[in-house]
Amino acid sequence: MLQLTVIGNLGADAQVQDFNGRKAVTFNVAHTERWTDDNGTKHENTTWVSCLLNGDGGNLLPYLKAGTTVYAIGAASTRVYSSPKERKMIAGLNLRIDHVELVGGRVDDVPRQLMDAQGILYNTKKCYWLDPEQVKALGIKKGTHATLTDTKMIRQFAVDSNGYITPVKADENTESEVH
Repeated sequence: MLQLTVIGNLGADAQVQDFNGRKAVTFNVAHTERWTDDNGTKHENTTWVSCLLNGDGGNLLPYLKAGTTVYAIGAASTRVYSSPKERKMIAGLNLRIDHVELVGGRVDDVPRQLMDAQGILYNTKKCYWLDPEQVKALGIKKGTHATLTDTKMIRQFAVDSNGYITPVKADENTESEVH
């Protein structure tokens, strides 16, 4: 498997799409490199990466707006497409996301460490989504969720079997089921 790490800005708001009955969040990330050559000429090269995140995005979706900076890791593949604007064939990158983090924004919005009912700490790396290994470590099975607590702010969060972390409102009654 070819792994790719990209840090860049969303070109447009993310969208939830249906692929043969399965939901996925799609968005494009632009990474721009700027440099000056030996002659003093400035150059700029933008690479667009088409990203796909399985599921409906949970609470992450409202944050995936045009201009938002993200850090994403996943399995990469290439594609070739015809660009009507440039009137030529262009190679592009696809990324099936395994891990995504929001870069910047308000620090208090996203917990850095979560604690389960047994007192085990999980580092969320400031994201609203846990990778499959972290979900597996929690023992979360399909259709269930675990309730975790932010160790700094004492707020409750639910983690579902897809790895999405959702803040739990104080008036909500949730049941934890960790196996």
